[in-house]
Amino acid sequence: MINFESRVIFGLESQGMLLVADDEGRPVLLRPDKEVPLGTKVR
Repeated sequence: MINFESRVIFGLESQGMLLVADDEGRPVLLRPDKEVPLGTKVR
């Protein structure tokens, strides 16, 4: 998990995070296979 420092984008505070897996030293972005509500817990 990569947690980016908060910053203001288009007047809104962004608190971004990315969930990635490691594939032999290369990051692979993980994403849900369907739409989920904002704030849904990752388990």
